[in-house]
Amino acid sequence: MTTRLPNNYINAYSIVDNEKSKSFILHMVNRFESLINIRFSEWNFTTFLDIDKIQDKIKDEVLSAQIHLLGTIKRFLMYKNKNNTLIYKKYSQSINSKYKVLNNNRENKIIQKNQSSETLDYNNLKNIFISKIEDIKKCRYIQYRNYLFLGFQLLEIPTNLCNLEHLQYIKEPTMLLKNIENKDLNYISKIDNVYHITYNNYKNKKHIGQINTTITNLHLIDLLDYYFQNFVLESGYAFYNGIDFGNNSNNTTIGEGIRKISNVLFNKRYSVNDYRNAYLKQFYQTERSYEDKVLNCRNMNIIYNPRNDLLFI
Repeated sequence: MTTRLPNNYINAYSIVDNEKSKSFILHMVNRFESLINIRFSEWNFTTFLDIDKIQDKIKDEVLSAQIHLLGTIKRFLMYKNKNNTLIYKKYSQSINSKYKVLNNNRENKIIQKNQSSETLDYNNLKNIFISKIEDIKKCRYIQYRNYLFLGFQLLEIPTNLCNLEHLQYIKEPTMLLKNIENKDLNYISKIDNVYHITYNNYKNKKHIGQINTTITNLHLIDLLDYYFQNFVLESGYAFYNGIDFGNNSNNTTIGEGIRKISNVLFNKRYSVNDYRNAYLKQFYQTERSYEDKVLNCRNMNIIYNPRNDLLFI
């Protein structure tokens, strides 16, 4: 079994697949070595000329693994400067066709899930949450914080966990939040009686850029007012792991907090993804313009893809 790979091979793999994990690259090479019973050091161009034979070797692997294994060959051919050959094109075509099947399978699973009887009734859960707000205000810090996490999923367009993980409260900002130099954090502040939020650090930030928004839901404004008046009195991280305010919450803390409080309120451990999918399903129940869809996805920190429209109809 090969234990080290040439740097040129690793770089070729990275160029094509944007895969930077050397351990993953080596794992796929080792897996392929065991399937064809030929060590990497003995591989050459002729090893992979019979694509049907290779396909037969990997047919029992799951589809995603087949794609990675064929990609390993494709990268090897690039490493050997054979990326302009007919066989290289055949492997590329095979990978593309398998990707289409994989994506269709994933879309069908989402469609089936959305059509199942267990699909969340987003508006009903939202109304239940609103009806409990006065009781929520009687909770101690950890439970109240978890309810506030949930409020960001039900009272406004559902946000990503990392948006809240990196959220810092600025009590008295001296400049516009979007102009704060440290872009590793997200910021929230009440300015002229309106909660402003700037998201710098979140999933897809490289593609979407900085997001500046305001909180418009009166119930969430009410919950935030109570939270900052009673728990977070000064500037600092908005959400903490404990009452001592020693450590800011992370994705695990926030995700588990939402699941726990969902179980308390709805008797079911709903996740952030459950709420986001339920929101999208009710969003698509009304006919939407292209501009509405793009803006909605931006507010959810995702990139709009027309193919996804079919998943929630």
